[in-house]
Amino acid sequence: MFADRFTPLADFCTTMGIAPGDAGVSPPPMASGSWNPMKFLRRTLFVSLILLTLAALWLRWRNPGLLIHGLSALRWLAFAALWCLGLRLLMMAFEAGTKKLPWTRLLIPSVVLLEGIGLAWSGGVSPGWQRLRLLTAALMELALLGFAIHIWRQRLHDSKLLPEDELTPPFSNFLPPVAARLAALELVVVGDALRFLIGGYRRLDPAGHTYTKRCVLRALLVALPVLLLADLVALEFLLQNWPKLRWSVHLGDAYAVLWFTGLWASFRARPHQVSEHSVVLHHGILGRIELRRDQIVDITSPPTFKDDWARLADNRKVIQLQAPGPPLLDIQLSEPSRPVSFFGLGKPRSRVRIAVDDPEAFCRALGLTMR
Repeated sequence: MFADRFTPLADFCTTMGIAPGDAGVSPPPMASGSWNPMKFLRRTLFVSLILLTLAALWLRWRNPGLLIHGLSALRWLAFAALWCLGLRLLMMAFEAGTKKLPWTRLLIPSVVLLEGIGLAWSGGVSPGWQRLRLLTAALMELALLGFAIHIWRQRLHDSKLLPEDELTPPFSNFLPPVAARLAALELVVVGDALRFLIGGYRRLDPAGHTYTKRCVLRALLVALPVLLLADLVALEFLLQNWPKLRWSVHLGDAYAVLWFTGLWASFRARPHQVSEHSVVLHHGILGRIELRRDQIVDITSPPTFKDDWARLADNRKVIQLQAPGPPLLDIQLSEPSRPVSFFGLGKPRSRVRIAVDDPEAFCRALGLTMR
């Protein structure tokens, strides 16, 4: 039964390309002198694309009319970026041919490459073609959303997997593992926020040890309407001559409110869980760790630090699953364990810092006394 409880972590490790047995220990060090040329080339192309993008933005801001050998410098940068993307696409095709990647992973890069070649070769597009491209991008976005809803509807009601862990494997057929996880998390956050706003806030929180009663995010959400009103008036006055920038900031504010609402909804929906054989510690959608109950050997209050530098140094040695506001507890483990963070599996640590509304009840559930 205990092995079944840990199937979500095993599935997550499989999705991210990590052996489940490595989830609790440090990966073996790479032998000195070993060198992977494909990995080096991938990183070089990635850094090159970032530098070319930054150079294009700087040139667009400082000197958009610069010509090199009769052609716009921006077009030269576009050709260089497309060359890097084409080389990366060839590498992906080679990896797909050797069964290291699914062939569907080449779909999105191929569309981007073809669209980029069309734009760079013609130097621009007519308004009709531009609208067609925007419509195509919107349809692809809606198709991705529909695909996520289809997967969500097929979800078993008694499934022990979290929604983002269920959405990540299908998305991994089209996106890199980290990007697939971020896309799944984004859909879960927005979906939780919308469900919370249309009545989900009336639902009772699941049983467990909560960390929301004194959470700072709770007070922030209450104060958001007043802050947004002041922000709206200030932006209308300060950016009245820049309507596009003004509306961009307004949309960004609305999205931030939606994201904070979804984060709060995940805090309420994911309390710490203590069962007979296992313990699952949560920090909303931002992170979690699954432990055996016998791994927990001691619970203490966090140490006091003489300055912020000492506190930051200690934070690097701890798995942090703490929401600001509630009391904090340091949990000492008998062996290092790896958390599931927002971007994937984190580094193994033997100490976990959590926030919990009732520390005494949490310690009693574990049969331990807090020192």
